[in-house]
Amino acid sequence: MSEVKTAVLLLEWISESKEDNITSRFNIGPGDIRAQADTAQWLMHSTARIFAYLGSEQAGFAQELVERISYGAAKELLPIIKIKGIGRVRARKLYNAGYKDIEAIRMAEFKALADIIGPKIAANTLRQLGIDIDEKSSDFTENIKAQQNLEDF
Repeated sequence: MSEVKTAVLLLEWISESKEDNITSRFNIGPGDIRAQADTAQWLMHSTARIFAYLGSEQAGFAQELVERISYGAAKELLPIIKIKGIGRVRARKLYNAGYKDIEAIRMAEFKALADIIGPKIAANTLRQLGIDIDEKSSDFTENIKAQQNLEDF
């Protein structure tokens, strides 16, 4: 029965279920999710390599599963989730806002991205994609919220 539980846990993970929901449902900790995902990723990577060696049509699908297990994300997020600093939650937000691939993000206005993923992450993302962002510009500074301190509470 534990194999079925592990399979369902991994299905929840690659279906983008919230980590809190997974930990509650399976009575495990976040580290357990990562450990199960790491093991499954290693096994699926091996499977993908064997399939490729044998010339199987399933090699591409197996490699896709390796990436989905690694990121805990659905297939449609794979093109954008590989950007450093964009995890599965930010990738889903970008995708739902219409940014479905790297080119769409590259063409986006800084402010539009900053509204979705925050100004610092947006600036870092655009820099990774070869877009120069001037942190002294008003576009950047207007989107930075002042850091709260204890007196604000």
